[in-house]
Amino acid sequence: MGQTPSIRRATELHPGVFIFLIADDTQVVGKPEDVVPAILTIRHLYSQIGLILAANTEHKNVIYGIGEAFTPEQRAAVATAGLHSLPTNLGLQVGGIPVGSRAYSATSIHSTVDSIIRELSTTYLHVPTAQLPPIHDP
Repeated sequence: MGQTPSIRRATELHPGVFIFLIADDTQVVGKPEDVVPAILTIRHLYSQIGLILAANTEHKNVIYGIGEAFTPEQRAAVATAGLHSLPTNLGLQVGGIPVGSRAYSATSIHSTVDSIIRELSTTYLHVPTAQLPPIHDP
């Protein structure tokens, strides 16, 4: 992973956050006032090796957990950094696992199960049995 040295350096510069990689996804965990500067550092370090953070989408460059308890200053720092936040009644995927409210997690899991069932139904259930390999017990 080419970005590992950048993440290690950002971790040294920002000891108040936990930064980790899952494949090519960077996760930063901590208080908003610590997370935002760490993300800005990661952006800068990535730019030095020719990488950029993905464009802001529903699932990219997201600050999760900016609820009513957060200050106007914390909200402004998120906006100034060009990030967007998800309210605490929603959630996000971390390594393919839903993290967030109970409703968000249930909806996400049900959606994944439904897509697996659809794929199995269209891909495997309509294959003639003569084409399936025999099953052998060892």
